[in-house]
Amino acid sequence: MTLRHLQIFVSVYQENSITRAAEKMYISQPAVSKYIREIEETYGCKLFERFSNRLVITPFGEDFYSYAARITSLYDEMNFAMESFTEEKSVLRIGSGTSVGRLFLPRVVKRFSEQHPNVQISLFSGSTKQNEARLMDNTLDFTIMEWLPDSPSIAHIPLETDQVVAVCSSEHPLAKKESVTAEELAACPLLLREPGSQNRQKINHFFSGRGLTIAPLWETSCSAILTNAAAEGMGIAFLNKRQINMLRDPRLTVLNVPDLVIERDLNVYYHRDKRVFPLMLEFLRHYQAFVAELDGDNDFEP
Repeated sequence: MTLRHLQIFVSVYQENSITRAAEKMYISQPAVSKYIREIEETYGCKLFERFSNRLVITPFGEDFYSYAARITSLYDEMNFAMESFTEEKSVLRIGSGTSVGRLFLPRVVKRFSEQHPNVQISLFSGSTKQNEARLMDNTLDFTIMEWLPDSPSIAHIPLETDQVVAVCSSEHPLAKKESVTAEELAACPLLLREPGSQNRQKINHFFSGRGLTIAPLWETSCSAILTNAAAEGMGIAFLNKRQINMLRDPRLTVLNVPDLVIERDLNVYYHRDKRVFPLMLEFLRHYQAFVAELDGDNDFEP
């Protein structure tokens, strides 16, 4: 089996059609079928089931694709990198969660691009599952996230630590108080991240550790929704301090809750097959330098 076998299989999988894959690869349909059949004969397992001229990927085929996509993508990446080296240009494919992608990355990318005009930056902002999938199929070089599930295929390095704060509308009764207790927070409508998120787990632990039961009014994976809801007076949200500093929304007030000590970690995740290359570290240093302007943190060190 050769790299060509993998490239053709990946094309058939992505196009979900032998005809379209043949057109894309500029070879005949019988040739595509021959390559697929040779892979199946090598492993003794079917890649696709065929029903009424329709291809259905098998469980073996799904697993095979997870490897084949990474191998062919790494091959393409190698060719691009070698060509880019001689042309003095390169590409950086960066992923993130929605908050980081919305608030931080546009400014960091702008500053980075001013110093590295020959580097093309591709950005993807999405859910935990989407970022994990893109790392696995090598369509991202790295992603900046609070958390990804433990996986033997994915490594991470810490990037920064932020503080979680309670915020509400500037018109909210608690906004006038010098300090607020956990009991007062629990008595208010709460606007929380989705169950299972790191932020939510820490908030649940904060209240349960004080013998308090909470019933959130809103639950969402989107911090922008929580921010806007809090600003409109819908309840209390728990957000990252740097995020609030970036927004500078006069409608929001950060509450002084003396015993609310919750930290949020931000990490850089990348596939273990991919080396931590200098351009990646250079971008992360730019990110950390931008954060340092907000609160005086130290420069990034891998």
